[in-house]
Amino acid sequence: MNEDLGIAVAGRAKAFDTWITEFLAANPDATVAHLGCGMDSRVYRLDPPPTVRWFDVDYPDVIDLRGRIYPDRDEYTQIGSSITDLTWLERLPWCQTGRSGYRRLCVARERDLLCRTVQVVRTRAASAQRRRTAYSPLNRHRQSSRSRH
Repeated sequence: MNEDLGIAVAGRAKAFDTWITEFLAANPDATVAHLGCGMDSRVYRLDPPPTVRWFDVDYPDVIDLRGRIYPDRDEYTQIGSSITDLTWLERLPWCQTGRSGYRRLCVARERDLLCRTVQVVRTRAASAQRRRTAYSPLNRHRQSSRSRH
C-alpha cells in the first residue's frame, strides 16, 4: 500500500469511527451491524458500552479468521454470511428496548453509512410496513441546510 492510499484509508476509518461514536452517544442502547467488516478492529477501537450490541458480518472464512485473532467480548457477535444473503438479519435483536420501543440500529459499511431504526431495516428487508430514519451523516448536512431556509 502506498503512503497516499494508507492516509486515505486511515482518514476514512477515522470518519466512520466519529460517525458511529456520535450515533452511539445519542443512542446508548443501540445495535451496530458492521457489514463487510473484513479484519477491521472498529469494535475494539471504539470500545462501546455494554448496552450496545455489536454484530460484525462478513464471509464465513473471514469470520473464522477473525475468531482466531480477536478476543471475545460481551454483546459482540460475529456472523459468517454474505451481506447479500439477508438471513444475517435474523440474528439481530428486533424490537428490543430503546426509548421508542425499538432498539436503534446503525448499519455501517466502508463505502456508506446508514443508521436507521430497526423498524426501517425490518420493513425494507420484509417488504412490509413503514419507514423512519434515525440518523444518517449524509442527511445531516441536507437537514441542517433545509432548516436555514
